[in-house]
Amino acid sequence: MRKITVFMACAAFVFCIVSCRKPPSPPVQADTGYGSTERYISDNFTLLSVGSDTDGTQAWYFVPDKLKNGASAPGVIFLHGYTAIDFETYYGHIVHLVKQGYIVIYPEYQRSDDKASTEDLNQSVMLSRAVDSVDAALAKLGDTVEMDNLTAYGHSLGGLFAFCWQGAGGAPVRRIVMSHANMDPSTGIPSFVIGLVTLIEYKDPVYGPAVKVPVIMLWGNSDTDIAPFSQQQEAYKLMENAPSKVLYAAQSDAHGLPHLTASHAAPISMFNERTGQSQQDALDYRFYYAALDAALDGQDNVTFAMGNWSDGTPVKKVEQLLPE
Repeated sequence: MRKITVFMACAAFVFCIVSCRKPPSPPVQADTGYGSTERYISDNFTLLSVGSDTDGTQAWYFVPDKLKNGASAPGVIFLHGYTAIDFETYYGHIVHLVKQGYIVIYPEYQRSDDKASTEDLNQSVMLSRAVDSVDAALAKLGDTVEMDNLTAYGHSLGGLFAFCWQGAGGAPVRRIVMSHANMDPSTGIPSFVIGLVTLIEYKDPVYGPAVKVPVIMLWGNSDTDIAPFSQQQEAYKLMENAPSKVLYAAQSDAHGLPHLTASHAAPISMFNERTGQSQQDALDYRFYYAALDAALDGQDNVTFAMGNWSDGTPVKKVEQLLPE
């Protein structure tokens, strides 16, 4: 009986050690490489705007105190997702860019007045506003921004807008990065709203064939409802004149805590400087940030260093889905 008691006590002790052990944590931002802190040169920035948020004409622009190339800097046109008007939704990513000396222009393109949810529902109008407000911000920036070195980056509906950018007469860009492009926005809009929305006719040949710059597409394998793989395939096919195009997919990884979830919301990088609370994780640093960094560095393809969990287990690798 005593042996059984001792055995049970030992088993309980071992179980406690195993079950109480802290789960492995994901890797943090790297010190070198794309998506890392290696190229940070500016600690502060000036935030300015043009237009009005109430009528959807506002564009914010972030100007680092130290510009990438001394007297000037390349610009990033940062196109947000549907209703993600507030730039704080992507603040972590924006600050990462600004710290590297890039100028970031963030057009809001959607109204924020009380009637916006029932009246401001034409996505072609929203795209036109984005084009116009970016033009207005570029005019204010003058020679500070390198007009021959602009990059369009868009998430969700913003990914669709990046796809449509050149066909819609947007400021000429050197490259495009599309993140979880919601090519058919009806999959991301509540059913009780979709009947009121006028969607962009993205299959109109004025859009896809007008893309004549390198394109990097980003997606996640847990984004199966809002911007599924079939939509990424379609966008890839429609950009028939792009000199290079590649689609990468991050993989959800639940090896430790917090989980790395490659969902439609994965590119969101909210950060509150006052509280220090952040939604940035390894997928942000090592996938989304890294890909845009590589594009800005003139790369048409990306090698992703996803790092290891704290117990040494490698984070699931990024997969190249297209071209196969």
